[in-house]
Amino acid sequence: MGDRFEGPRSRGDEGFGSRAADGAARQRSLVDSVTRASGGTGRRSLDTEFRDADELDEPVEDGMLVEVDHGDRTELGVVRRGFRGEDTVTFDGSSEGGQTIGRDSITHVAKSSIRLFDSPGYDGDAESFSTSDLPEGFTRAEDGWDEWTDRAFAGQELYVADRETGDVRRATLLSDPEGGNAKLRIEGHDPDSLDGTAPFDETTTQRFAVLGGQDWTTMSRKESARAVAKNVRYNLVNRSMTITSAIRTTDDLERTFSTYRKDTLERLNGRITELKNKPKSGGTASYSSNGRIKLAFNNDAGRDVVRHEAAHAKMYAYDLRTTNASSGSISPGKLENAYNDARRKGGFGQGGPFNADGTIDFDFSRGSRFGSPTDYMIQTQGGNTVFGRDDRIDVERELQARHGIDVGAGNGFADGTETKIRRGDYWTDKFERFEEATTPEEAMENFARAANRALYRQQLSMGYGQDDVRTRYSIGNGARHYSAVNADETAARTHEVLASSDELDAERAVDMVEDHPDLVAAYTEIGTLSEAVADRIGDRLDDMGVEYDVESDV
Repeated sequence: MGDRFEGPRSRGDEGFGSRAADGAARQRSLVDSVTRASGGTGRRSLDTEFRDADELDEPVEDGMLVEVDHGDRTELGVVRRGFRGEDTVTFDGSSEGGQTIGRDSITHVAKSSIRLFDSPGYDGDAESFSTSDLPEGFTRAEDGWDEWTDRAFAGQELYVADRETGDVRRATLLSDPEGGNAKLRIEGHDPDSLDGTAPFDETTTQRFAVLGGQDWTTMSRKESARAVAKNVRYNLVNRSMTITSAIRTTDDLERTFSTYRKDTLERLNGRITELKNKPKSGGTASYSSNGRIKLAFNNDAGRDVVRHEAAHAKMYAYDLRTTNASSGSISPGKLENAYNDARRKGGFGQGGPFNADGTIDFDFSRGSRFGSPTDYMIQTQGGNTVFGRDDRIDVERELQARHGIDVGAGNGFADGTETKIRRGDYWTDKFERFEEATTPEEAMENFARAANRALYRQQLSMGYGQDDVRTRYSIGNGARHYSAVNADETAARTHEVLASSDELDAERAVDMVEDHPDLVAAYTEIGTLSEAVADRIGDRLDDMGVEYDVESDV
């Protein structure tokens, strides 16, 4: 983890020094964010739930979206600096930035599951602070910042001693999206920067001594997910995303991340570099050549969209993805765009490679515009498709036995094959072809392989099947056959369904465990099932000898 951050150093020409204060730019960003979200300055016009400030168990602090009563008017804004025990806070309002206001003028606080500081505040001085004052799961820093940088991770909560005042302050370490020094958001400290952070350099580390902080190795999966989401919320949110959407989206990201393994979270924490607004509906996850991941969501994007795009990011964190290379005239990217265009215009069956029911008219004969089935499959960073000859034969034989689809899979089968498929024994035999995963990387490759197999089922059933067979193997909701455009979408739809608390998705999970049991089983190695899904398919997985974890999706 430590290799994501460089140690403290002097400010110089590297570009990571403290930026000159620019109150106008900071104020412009806040005005854009709040007024675009609300159409005004009243909290009632925002799509965000607020609590009465006098009902809070903890003091209002840095980063909170609040409503302030000025007597003659109310105003929305963000607490820029608020230190425990002080009667005033610095408030960036929708009319003016950098206001000093009394705490008692704050009437309402936006609800959110993510806060800058979850650890309890310490009211004593630095000299009296001891290891016993650290919360459970925190580790004491014995040798200062030089030693601590090896334990650093984005979203990490710390306790620091202010050498100028003697106070003990909470702090959150945030990554630098450009790959330079990390940054610190220090409780009640307002440095000369646009975003309220202090650079992780000698000026900051000479004033603030690290006392201790969270230890990634002892954190639960939920705590780790919270750290990733916290870094995204307070560090990577682009100003084009409204503040209320940032709250809602990062809360949803935290819920989604809590279903991921810690290895995945550690990878994502170093590679997500931006969260911004997407002008059109929906969301996107993009993968750059250097492995960085950017997320974009429309301000109205729901939890299912967040879950779907986060699933793409999860695969990208392991450098597993579908490329846009094709041996035919239709590339994965072109097919995906054509599908979205046809869906928006209601144009299925009116030209293009689609049937009237929204399925894709796949044709992989020699010289076809679709090229090869593997063009649409997930590959490793080295360009190897995670799909072998045995996988192809397995799927072809399976569909021939079930539906009479014959694409040259070979000779016939022993009597009773179809019956064995329907009761699951045939799947158990097939799954033995998968190597048992001993590392998170192997588990993700197994899942990618299962997603490729599931895509091939969709390709063959749509290209060669009749009537209900053509639509049977699609995964997900809404644009139901979108999962067939490429294996990236097959994988994302799988995450979207199996981690959903929606009863319709739980019904779809029942179909998945019948039609794509290898995909469901492989997913249990890299993610958790929602309670709703586990209630519907848990007995089936128990019969197949598949172990799984359940996560409450609330």
